[in-house]
Amino acid sequence: MSSSDVDSEAKIQLTRMEGKLDLLNDRHETMRGDITEVKTTITAHSGRIQQLEAKDQQRIGAIGAVKILWGVGGVSIATIAAALLRHFGA
Repeated sequence: MSSSDVDSEAKIQLTRMEGKLDLLNDRHETMRGDITEVKTTITAHSGRIQQLEAKDQQRIGAIGAVKILWGVGGVSIATIAAALLRHFGA
């Protein structure tokens, strides 16, 4: 095997390695883009979940307030009815 054959074989192998490196770099860039997209999606979903949880807490608070008002209203009506009955001597 002559020196030029060795140089030629080395050039071929270097070219193959360069091609593989280019392919790896392309895949790496694609993966970086995919990861960025996933992070953006997760952030968007996180924001939506926080909004839904806040609305749920507001709803729970409103239901509690309505229950309290309903109870106060019921007690008030009963108190007024008792006072009227007592006043009119029933």
